[in-house]
Parts: sequence; C-alpha cells; structure tokens
Amino acid sequence: MAPKRRVSLAPWQSGCAPAAAAFLVFTPKQEWGRSSPKAKNGATYILEQGIFADLSIVKAWKADTSGNAIFRKTARNFNPPAAICGKICVMEVEEIVPVGSLDPDHIHLPGVYVHRLIQGTHEKRIEQRTIRKRGEL
Repeated sequence: MAPKRRVSLAPWQSGCAPAAAAFLVFTPKQEWGRSSPKAKNGATYILEQGIFADLSIVKAWKADTSGNAIFRKTARNFNPPAAICGKICVMEVEEIVPVGSLDPDHIHLPGVYVHRLIQGTHEKRIEQRTIRKRGEL
C-alpha cells in the first residue's frame, strides 16, 4: 500500500516548484531506497524528489505571439504546471493573436515559459445524431 500524500503536488509538479521535492508520510513496513525517513512535527516522512522534464508539449486555446496563453476547460488544470516543468516548452495553439489583444487578467501561462509556438489545425466536429426523420412519430 502506497503512503498517503500530505501535499497537493504530484512529483512532476514538484519538479517545477521552488522546493523541487515533496514530503510523503512514511509507512514503516515499506522499504524506500532513494531516501531515508525523517522525523518532522512528530510524524515520519520521506522526501520524494521532483521529476524534471527535458521537453514539455502542451496545447492552448489562444496565445499571443510572445507566448502568453489562455487554456480552456480541463486544460487549465495540468497544462500550466506541465509547461513550467520542462526545460523547453512547445505549445500548440488553436489561435495566435497579436501581442496586447489578450486581457492580462485572463492569461493562465506567461510567455516566459514558452520556447516554441505552433499554430495547429483543429477540426471542430459537431455531431448531429438523427434517429428518426422529421415529421415521423
């Protein structure tokens, strides 16, 4: 059984965090070869090192030419930390707009983390399911 996490960071998210590590609750029955257990505030923890990526590839909804990006829906949850974790970030964007056209309050990822910007071709499919013909009952 895996130890319970006391932090909200995943290992790849802690790789881009300033601490670059996450403390996990230590279970005495388990053997951990990477680090030794440490006592802190009356509990025993192990220190798990963060994962650093060489390349991160993310997809954004809209970005300006300097790389400031806006994500949509669930992409807002994991794409910004994933982009920050990589040494090089490549971002595929549905729409590239000129600098200054995005509202600064709506930007989810600053352009300083983006190294390459790619304009993607996305087909928006809208499914129209027809079960019966019109007028039939």
